Amino acid sequence: MKRLYPVNENGSLCYYPSVTTVLESANKVWLDAWRERVGEEIANIAQAEGAANGSRVHELIAQIDRGGIVSIEEWDGLNSSVRNALIARERWSITYNYKPVATEVRIYSSEYGYAGTLDAFGTIGMQTECRYAISDWKTSKMVTPSMKMQLAAYFYAYKVIISPITPDLYIVQLNKDTGLPTMTKVEDWESWFTEFLGYLDKFKLEHGGEYEGKDFTGGISGDWEVV
Repeated sequence: MKRLYPVNENGSLCYYPSVTTVLESANKVWLDAWRERVGEEIANIAQAEGAANGSRVHELIAQIDRGGIVSIEEWDGLNSSVRNALIARERWSITYNYKPVATEVRIYSSEYGYAGTLDAFGTIGMQTECRYAISDWKTSKMVTPSMKMQLAAYFYAYKVIISPITPDLYIVQLNKDTGLPTMTKVEDWESWFTEFLGYLDKFKLEHGGEYEGKDFTGGISGDWEVV
């Protein structure tokens, strides 16, 4: 299902494709190779479980960053993958003295016509060396080029519509098996953003006619879902 975000531009409702939808083709080569290696049935199960676990991890991190807690009942109901990812996030927060400012922030670029949800904006480091950071939580074991393009696209939209501050950009992997975090800094965001725009142009050529100027007030239409 391709995802669209509703955006109100000067009193007019329009729909922009999500960054992750735009970048699906960037992952196609290695995903197809992986599916062929493990088989369709196993791949489908693994992808469904991974998506469900990833969504739950993001949901609970946002809950925590907004001042909430994970209750004993909630914790007892979580599988080991989600628990370990949350443990990894807590370890990362303590190690880097992370202080959340905003979480699950919807952003968009009217200039280029895309949208998405930024995982987290906050500060890391001690008071004398504190700096702003945009972080993207990942429960996968590898860092792909599409992840760097995704974060660069989020940052561009964020700095245009929300804040001109230039933060560090980090992909934070939360290991579902070990409960250990790994942080990768995204350098040279402009180059990754330029690469993202190439995928966006290709996406619009192939699919622009399916959503531009269309009415999605029903929420779902064909292969498109409004989020």
